[in-house]
Amino acid sequence: MEQIGTGAGKAVIYIQINSIWSKQFFFYDEDANGVQTEQSLSGATFEFFLKRNKGDRLKALSLTLGNGISFVTYYSNGIQVSITAAQSRLEEGEYYCELRRTDLDRAEISCSAWLTFDAQ
Repeated sequence: MEQIGTGAGKAVIYIQINSIWSKQFFFYDEDANGVQTEQSLSGATFEFFLKRNKGDRLKALSLTLGNGISFVTYYSNGIQVSITAAQSRLEEGEYYCELRRTDLDRAEISCSAWLTFDAQ
């Protein structure tokens, strides 16, 4: 589980090739006093993608709401990103990844993703 505050966070993720991968992300707003409240995701849309390099136009993998991304049951501020074993069959190495809030056209998380045959 990743807890995401206001603005883009940075992360490193590890995905084993030919394996299922899943991660939950929870979103919070923070006021001037540092008090966190759950960020409502009502009406929100998301995309999670992998690229070999940040500047690449071609995405090696792209997931959207209903196609690899789902809302977490019983939470108004959580989503789950799931990659199937077939989708994880990419070339071994480092990828640039982003979890974007497409309804607001902003990155919530930018990350490095390491795809490897070895378990982490």
